[in-house]
Amino acid sequence: MKTVGGYSKPFSEDDIGAYVTSGLQVGNHRGEHGWQFYVGYIVQVRQKAGSFGTDIVLVRHPGGELRSHENQMFCIVQDKYLDDVRAMYDDDVNPEGEDYSKPLILDGKFPETGKIIPPRDEKPPCDESPRMQLTVEKDDGTKDIVVM
Repeated sequence: MKTVGGYSKPFSEDDIGAYVTSGLQVGNHRGEHGWQFYVGYIVQVRQKAGSFGTDIVLVRHPGGELRSHENQMFCIVQDKYLDDVRAMYDDDVNPEGEDYSKPLILDGKFPETGKIIPPRDEKPPCDESPRMQLTVEKDDGTKDIVVM
């Protein structure tokens, strides 16, 4: 199994258009938002633009929806499964049909044109909600809550 992104290796131009399966998706671990969001082909990579300095990867999913993924790794679909994966897409939705001369937009802003986008100073906002809460109970019975 060949992996790209995440902790395996940086993305390259050769990875653009590759059909992939994603790793675990927070909030979609049981596929509540659809199994199709675990499969797709890579359209654009925005280096170090995601939360915690990870890459934002724009993936075209079956049905044609373009979604951003970050803090994830991807597995390249093996050749023996490519025909099955391609069959999930409409005929006019494929890597060869992508127009890389038009900007792709996240959340109504941050337009970027191209395949591999180098790091920028201006980045899409990341979720700044607390990642962990720790309750410390003292000997006198009082409690402190520490948010990290």
